[in-house]
Amino acid sequence: MTYNEALEFLESTAIFGIKPGLERISRLLFLLNDPQKKFPTLHVAGTNGKGSVCAMLESICRESNLKTGLFTSPHLTNYRERIRINGELISEEKFADGINRIKNLGVDATQFEILTALAFLIFAEEKIDVGIIEVGLGGTLDSTNVIIPKVSIITNIAEDHADKCIGEPGDSVIEGIARHKSGIIKSKIPVVTAAQGDALKIISNRAKDLDAPISIYGRDFQPIEYDLNLRGEYQIENASVASEAARIFGISKESIQLGLKKARWAGRFEIFNYKNRIVVIDGAHNPAGARALRLSLDKNFPNQRRVFLIGILRDKNFSEMLEILLRKSDSVVATMPDSPRAASAEEIANAASRFANRVEIGNLNRALEISDSESIVVIAGSLYLIGKIRGEITREK
Repeated sequence: MTYNEALEFLESTAIFGIKPGLERISRLLFLLNDPQKKFPTLHVAGTNGKGSVCAMLESICRESNLKTGLFTSPHLTNYRERIRINGELISEEKFADGINRIKNLGVDATQFEILTALAFLIFAEEKIDVGIIEVGLGGTLDSTNVIIPKVSIITNIAEDHADKCIGEPGDSVIEGIARHKSGIIKSKIPVVTAAQGDALKIISNRAKDLDAPISIYGRDFQPIEYDLNLRGEYQIENASVASEAARIFGISKESIQLGLKKARWAGRFEIFNYKNRIVVIDGAHNPAGARALRLSLDKNFPNQRRVFLIGILRDKNFSEMLEILLRKSDSVVATMPDSPRAASAEEIANAASRFANRVEIGNLNRALEISDSESIVVIAGSLYLIGKIRGEITREK
């Protein structure tokens, strides 16, 4: 199987959509000799910040001279971004060979289940020292939830994917989401979380029921003051969570500090100089993400005029996102991400017109045209949009 044939096969499995449950992934892994049991793991769930925390943990572990495997989702431009060894994308040949072996098992699995099995297979064969594993969706029924990690990490809880994370009768939306994400907690395995309020109660109760020691941000560990490579005010919380998890895992303070200083993660408050403009790219794709982005913009660019290029998926609460993100003085160029779930540019423009004085439909070039040397261009919303624009910018640099 060639790499392109592997991609074609993966795309064909997308028709199965999202099917929560552990039966298919467990069958796949059994047929592969349970590779997920052959290396220690750190398991990361949460609404926002999962990818950043994973990237920080991976960098920290490498600074401790551990061979790392990193499994994250989604990708921005390339499926191989999801599976990395020591920070490097796996080769096209290794990717294709693994997909071919999984395909030949004959299990009707979803795309994410296949990629999860591929990651575990490659990590085992590469004899990694630690796998940093990001939950795809929810927690309890996510296909990554077949591992028994050394530390379970839940970054925070906000309203996203509520339709797929329905809780028990009487639960609020947040409680239902928290219940699903707390499903990664295992008996007697330490838990680190930055959750708050009702979500924290659900997580704490789950930890208590399973006799799992829990470390809570703001109570058991505080915001760190180390130098961070990743920008954005919200990264302080993410770095604090990663630092605490690494400490529990047994990593030295020196390796934690160096790892945080070197950690890289695409699409999270990245700042580029592109065509004589300051361009900020941030994958804020729900109201909590929009709030974090707004805080970072207000802190780092309080006085500059802002021109937004925004594209959001229809199943997100984009009206609330825009209300949080926009000032009346801002300009908005609405666009449509390359996804069947995308809201139309017209829908985004209509919603944005309630919160910003200048709104039109267009693309990156239009956003650059209506900006000037005293303004910044902010690309935000769907990761499908972020990945495409980031690819354009980095190709031309």
